[in-house]
Amino acid sequence: MKVIDKAAGLIKACAAQETGARPGAERTTRVPEPRAGRARDAFHQDSSAELLNGRPVGIAASTPAWVDAFNRTAPPRPARLRLTHPPCAFNRRPPAHAEPRLHWRLAARRHVALPPSFCALLPDARVWGDEGAVVAPDGALLADVSAAFARPPERHPIFAAAPLPAPRPLPGRSLLLTARGGFRNYYHWLLDVLPRLHLAEAAGWRLADFDHVIVSSQRLPYQRETLRRLGVARRQVVESVREPHLLAEELVLPSLARHQGETMPWSVGWLGRVFAPELGAAGRVPGGGRRLYSSRGDARYRRVENEAELWGALRGLGFERVEAAALTVSEQARVFGEADVVVGAHGANLTNVVFCPAGAHVVEIFSPTYVIPPVWGLCTLKGLQYSYVVGEGEDFPQEEDRLDLLPDVRVDVEKVLRLLARVLD
Repeated sequence: MKVIDKAAGLIKACAAQETGARPGAERTTRVPEPRAGRARDAFHQDSSAELLNGRPVGIAASTPAWVDAFNRTAPPRPARLRLTHPPCAFNRRPPAHAEPRLHWRLAARRHVALPPSFCALLPDARVWGDEGAVVAPDGALLADVSAAFARPPERHPIFAAAPLPAPRPLPGRSLLLTARGGFRNYYHWLLDVLPRLHLAEAAGWRLADFDHVIVSSQRLPYQRETLRRLGVARRQVVESVREPHLLAEELVLPSLARHQGETMPWSVGWLGRVFAPELGAAGRVPGGGRRLYSSRGDARYRRVENEAELWGALRGLGFERVEAAALTVSEQARVFGEADVVVGAHGANLTNVVFCPAGAHVVEIFSPTYVIPPVWGLCTLKGLQYSYVVGEGEDFPQEEDRLDLLPDVRVDVEKVLRLLARVLD
């Protein structure tokens, strides 16, 4: 790879567009000047142990901008960056819904603007925590690849962490796939963690090029299954949940596969290619396909309180009940790849709509305190028909702009049936 100045400029301009900053004006919080890199035989030897061991000493808002600044110091081991996908923007397809008007949280997210994607190579970079925060060799937290749930960069958990343990050195070249939520959540594993491999491949890397592949975890069956499918060897795997502080001699760093909760279009296409054997011929038109009720009965929260009533009504319409957690990922892809209609409460169980054929219908059931648009976005990217029903109960006042993801939901079954009558007509 080579440094692509055009890519860095494009990404900085896109970031400036989103934040209102001037193009070329780097948003930073006390970012120190990049220091010259060190020769390969001096790996892990530094006069300032804090920069390779301690908490970050600043924040860099943009990895491409950081790479550009770092390389201007003419280090012996420069960083490199390659743009893999251009920015894009789209409007979500209007949903059919059983409410008087589009929910205000959804209405505010009709338009989606996504920045370019990239893959960088950094010398002596650190990775911290099971969400994969990245600290550059000058001690700056790279904010655009270090997202934390519901926290701005200056409140990232790494700044509040107890003194960090000494990092485990990773000689050679390491690929970072770890991303927030990937430790034990199927949705985040499939849509945040795994697609980062595609960016490395798009930048010209092969799995054989890496001594280490850093992932959130491989404890769960679906994690091991998908890593095997992608060709990641067990000897390559480093679990960030087990070893929370790592120092990579060379870190191949893909950008995030989701931006502010929005899935990148390229990741949907990539997953379709990965699971092509299960999904059959591309572009299959649904009709007479399977009707699925995706249950959250085995979940710890956000279950459907009156599921027995809902399931009784759906079963009468020819629906099959699917407990996704009881299936392999391959089986889930095959089942949802044959779906004509999917009904389910919001949660990781609906990740599998990414496997549905274009034209299928998805009906999402929301708790009134947790109405968010990720599944709507997936449906737009996949060409699916999207509908939703908000369960019974009170939402927070709009001016508070709060969410509560935990409560179970009680749904008006008659409302669901009326919506299905429109969908299935």
